[in-house]
Amino acid sequence: MNTGKLAEFLTRALVAVESGPSPCTGEARAADTLERWARALQGAPLRIHSRKLARDACGRRNLLLVLPGSGPRHVLFAGHLDTVGTEDLGPLRPMALRPGALERARPLGPGWMQGRGTLDMKSGIGAAAAALLDLAEIPRRARGGDVALLATADEENLSAGAQSCKGWAPLTGRSWDAVLSTDFTGPPPRGSAGLAYMGTVGKALVGLLLRTSPAHAGAPDRGPDAARWAAETIRLFTRREFSAFTPAPAVLRARDLKGGYDTQLPHGFVVFFNVLGYPLEPSRVAASLCADVASAWRECGRPASPGTLASRGTRQRAAAGVPPVAVWRRGPSAAPSTGRSPGHSIEPWDLALEAVLASSPPSPGATIFFAPPYYASRAAERTPAARALRAVARREGLSMEDCYPYISDLSLFGAADDARSREWRARCPIAAPPSGIGLKACLATFGPWGRGAHQPDEA
Repeated sequence: MNTGKLAEFLTRALVAVESGPSPCTGEARAADTLERWARALQGAPLRIHSRKLARDACGRRNLLLVLPGSGPRHVLFAGHLDTVGTEDLGPLRPMALRPGALERARPLGPGWMQGRGTLDMKSGIGAAAAALLDLAEIPRRARGGDVALLATADEENLSAGAQSCKGWAPLTGRSWDAVLSTDFTGPPPRGSAGLAYMGTVGKALVGLLLRTSPAHAGAPDRGPDAARWAAETIRLFTRREFSAFTPAPAVLRARDLKGGYDTQLPHGFVVFFNVLGYPLEPSRVAASLCADVASAWRECGRPASPGTLASRGTRQRAAAGVPPVAVWRRGPSAAPSTGRSPGHSIEPWDLALEAVLASSPPSPGATIFFAPPYYASRAAERTPAARALRAVARREGLSMEDCYPYISDLSLFGAADDARSREWRARCPIAAPPSGIGLKACLATFGPWGRGAHQPDEA
């Protein structure tokens, strides 16, 4: 069997299904495509398991294909079926799901497949599925343990697919030695056939609520408004880096709390930051943001033009000191509630903000809090399975690094509850389950490399 040709065939079939942006019904159609291929196989004894996402309006589901073995050591390939949207392709958008048409319209040379999802990560799903079929040609007794492929929904959004795997017996009922993500990897160093990674970075969504005293826009000398305070905090905090593997924090949303037009300065402002780290320590992130919030207040309180009424006002305000800066923490008996009915649909970060607004006083000050989703960082393993994977990487000419630098569902496959996860939940104002499926396995990423993930030139 030509494994490469099969991987290419499956990749093109999956790319032809529009499955983004998540959530969308196309994710269910992509799962259907993969399942039809699995059921059509002749002589490959794959066991097919499917699990729908609970209360999902798009009918999305996860798919688990298991090739049974005869031994106690099991390996799981993992990937996702959703993609980002196609709007960024502009005039080439009609070709976004047609690799052949894109390759004719803008040729990149031999060996390149183009189209939305080719790199992130339908080629990874195709390669893992082809590997299953390749292994199926080995007699069961010689294969050792089970080998499986898990294809999930919603990775590009809130990882609802991976989160819904908790307690799913066909998956969690086994003791997996290794979980191998086939998500995309970076371009290999010179002289290397590719890159592989052990461990994963973590991700936190950090919220910041700023409040100041009301002031009229015609009298800005009353002191820094919340928008100026937020802008300076953003400038400071987005310069930090929490590990050598990860970029500085990025702003995902920033807005004032006005409900409509008025002539008051913004006296309430909220910012959400995307923070990556390896290891990711919520307490360190919160402490750093606390320091930057205080520094930003002092900077905004400096007189802009000495001798003017405005400068006298800002100098007086600065003399009053920095307003309280607090990190939201759940009390020992607190049960976070937003007053929403159970069926109300609202984004988790908005739920978290509502809870903070309801529990914090309207007086000047800052509140730092965390909101879902949260991905725990997973350290590179030193287990027998990890040593075996490193040996495979050396044999195949791959460079091995200790941390996958991009966010992926793989971060959710490890231990369900650790000290950092508990710290995050203590600072999240809405009820949040442990972040992790709880598989005691070595986590690694072995996937295809290419160019332009999430970009118009994805290939």
